[in-house]
Amino acid sequence: MQEFYEMLQCPKAYHLFTVAEGADSHCQLDNLGLSYQVAFDWLDEVLK
Repeated sequence: MQEFYEMLQCPKAYHLFTVAEGADSHCQLDNLGLSYQVAFDWLDEVLK
């Protein structure tokens, strides 16, 4: 997955969700609110 990320030539950000954040399940299903927050914060930065 990291190799694919590195090959992207578009705006990108990498966030590894952790147990401490309560979001370490596949697709962050155990903390969707945090997942959405990270995604929308990224969009806010990219679409300024």
